[in-house]
Amino acid sequence: MRVPVLITASAAFALVLAACERGPSQADIMAGNVPVEDDAAPATTPSATPSASDPAIPVTYGLSVVITGYGDRKISVIQAVRDARPDLGLAEAKALVEGAPATVKSGLSAADATALQHSLEAAGATVSVQ
Repeated sequence: MRVPVLITASAAFALVLAACERGPSQADIMAGNVPVEDDAAPATTPSATPSASDPAIPVTYGLSVVITGYGDRKISVIQAVRDARPDLGLAEAKALVEGAPATVKSGLSAADATALQHSLEAAGATVSVQ
């Protein structure tokens, strides 16, 4: 007959931690199951800086996303504005949407402005990027 053994979470964590601190067993070392670090070959990672032969990719900043209308889906547009601007409360987001044309965000890169434009248009707003 088997008797169930109850181990608390802290006891199980202590057992796992002790097994990790011990490192590989002698049998693993003898069998060659332990990865060996090669100090002779340093790890290399690709450089994040572009080389002189790479053409420069222009990044445009300072774009503004302006909401020009909200159509018949005003609540969805207000929610999308609040997602884009978490600093706005419900009343401020509603006032921004109803006061169209109004700038939702400014100082954006081209990629961020396009992403915001698509999310607002998906909610039902009419948007322009300037």
